Amino acid sequence: MPLRNIEMTFMPPASVRQVGDLRWRRFIIMDGGKHYWTGRDWSDDPVKAKRYLRESDGIRAALRIHEGDTAPALFRATVIVSTQRGEWTMADLTKHLKRWGRFLLMRSEETRAIQVEIHWDGLEADGGEAEWTRRDE
Repeated sequence: MPLRNIEMTFMPPASVRQVGDLRWRRFIIMDGGKHYWTGRDWSDDPVKAKRYLRESDGIRAALRIHEGDTAPALFRATVIVSTQRGEWTMADLTKHLKRWGRFLLMRSEETRAIQVEIHWDGLEADGGEAEWTRRDE
C-alpha cells in the first residue's frame, strides 16, 4: 500500500503546463492525478482551470500550493465604469474591459501588492447620470 498524507488535496507532482497556441499561450497547474487548479481548489474539469498569463506566475502559485498556502481572503466591491454617452456598446465595452480584468495595486514604497480581479460578465447599463466625485486622502 502506498504511503500518502491524508491532509493532501492533490496528487504530486503538480506541474505548470502551457495551453493555447504560441500567440495566445497561457499556463495552468495540473497535478499527477490529472486534476486542474482552479485558483481555490482542484477540479477534474480542464475548463475550470485557472489560466496564468506568465509561466512564472503559474510556477509561483504551484510553489505556494506545495507549501500548503491556503486560498486568499476575498473582498467584494462595486466598480463603476463611466464613459461618454454613445461611445460604447455594452458588448464592445465588456470585451474591452475583459482585457484589463486583473491588475495589482501597490504603493511605490511597499513591497506587497493587492491583486484586483474584476469579472466584467455582470456589467449592466445604468440609465442614470454619472456624479463626479473626488476623494481626498
